[in-house]
Amino acid sequence: MRKFIYVLFVAVVALFGLTFSFRNHQRIGIDYYFGVDFEVQLPLLLFVTFALGLLVGCLATLPRVFGARRQLNKARRESRALARRGGDSS
Repeated sequence: MRKFIYVLFVAVVALFGLTFSFRNHQRIGIDYYFGVDFEVQLPLLLFVTFALGLLVGCLATLPRVFGARRQLNKARRESRALARRGGDSS
């Protein structure tokens, strides 16, 4: 049931994104530093911005994920060592 809700949510978000891109296909001018300027369609600009934000967010969480994984592996090793010793706590 949870997977169905997730797939339904993704489908609804994709549908909104698709309809947004069809209704807002105008080009947006971007003026950047050092004379760099270009035009891009609004949906593409929003998608790239969203994707970059997602990438930065994922990269920001990597140290915490790897730290938790390292801590979990350490706890598993300690648990196995205790199980081999028979659980003696003396």
